[in-house]
Amino acid sequence: MNKLWPFVGRLAFWITWPTNWFYLRIGSRTRIIVTYQNRVLVVKSWLGNGKWGLPGGGRHRGESAVSAVQRELLEETGISLDQSAFNLIGDSVGSFNGLNYKYSLFMVNLDKLPELKPPVGEITAIQWLSRAELLANRPTSDLLAMLDRWS
Repeated sequence: MNKLWPFVGRLAFWITWPTNWFYLRIGSRTRIIVTYQNRVLVVKSWLGNGKWGLPGGGRHRGESAVSAVQRELLEETGISLDQSAFNLIGDSVGSFNGLNYKYSLFMVNLDKLPELKPPVGEITAIQWLSRAELLANRPTSDLLAMLDRWS
């Protein structure tokens, strides 16, 4: 079951690609670089290409970018932070498997290692990785572009 769920997610991603293309064109998303002692928090979502990515997701109608990133961080990792902890790096356009999307990129540096509580089903893996470890895992070019803004 552990390997079946990510496979189903990758299959579902490609089946729903046309719908995702439309959805990502009209919406806005958030991403967050969470660091602790020169390591960055990365996740693997069940719906996707099976590669490491940053926590984040879509904004709800009328939701501010900082509220969305706060909510997504809690939903995907279990980390609860006050909105004042988030630093906006900037807005950009990303590309994920041929799907372009607008996102607001935030950053937060943690002083202590939090307990991670990813939701069952949505997140298949969560890890603290150094930049070298990320590069060894052949991240997407989109993730590399985001991390270049961290350096």
